[in-house]
Amino acid sequence: MTTSPLRPFALAGVATLLLALLPGCFIIVDGDDDDDVITNEIPFIYEDEDSTYWACDLDEGMGEYWFEFQTVVDDLDGLADIDQVNATVFDAETGGELDSFRLIDEGAGVYGGLVWESESFLYCGDPMDVTFEVWDLLGDSHSFTLYYY
Repeated sequence: MTTSPLRPFALAGVATLLLALLPGCFIIVDGDDDDDVITNEIPFIYEDEDSTYWACDLDEGMGEYWFEFQTVVDDLDGLADIDQVNATVFDAETGGELDSFRLIDEGAGVYGGLVWESESFLYCGDPMDVTFEVWDLLGDSHSFTLYYY
């Protein structure tokens, strides 16, 4: 009696079918257990004159001076990671702090603010240095100072 040359394959197929019908579970070990590591990128301020600046001018209608502060910030974790942006003004001659302002999110990473001279300790025409600071949600920060010259 002769056996079919396909018989070993038929037995393997039946064995595979029977194993597939057995209840059980598969455990897969990934080996990569770094799910608890949080990577945080430090936010940054664009340090060019088109992105970060301050200005002072007279509103002739009101007869009062105003100060404008603006900076553009980014975070590689996304703009939603930005927590706060401030502008702090210093006397350029003494180094003493004159005033500090939290800037408003104007969208697309642009933060700005407008302050009237009468509402601050600033005087248009005085030599001032302005430091812009940005913080993210995990407390990392970056700062940039525009120096009076």
